Amino acid sequence: MLQRIKSFQPKQTVTASCIKGKGGGILFEKEKIVLRWTEYVEVLFSDQRCANLIQEHLQGPEILRNEVEKCLKDMKYGKAAGIDNISCEMLKALGDFGIDTLTELCNKMYHNKKTEGH
Repeated sequence: MLQRIKSFQPKQTVTASCIKGKGGGILFEKEKIVLRWTEYVEVLFSDQRCANLIQEHLQGPEILRNEVEKCLKDMKYGKAAGIDNISCEMLKALGDFGIDTLTELCNKMYHNKKTEGH
């Protein structure tokens, strides 16, 4: 039965593989193709940036009340609430109290380097 099913499947043919080399020539040999792909991926994922871009213990300026106020103002109505079930309409309805509280909370998280999941 298995042989009968296999007879209906198309026969696999071996096709020649080739890619362009770095200089533009065509590579046909399997070893050269593998080497070219290795070279290509190494260049693609190489990191040319300076080491130690993130410096620990540096503190930026405080998060300002007007920044939080602008963020709340720019939030669109009708969006789904997040995992905390707080919608932007709820935050906007808190008025000045909400802006002050959110500013204080954001600054506490910023200074303590506490974020969700940490």
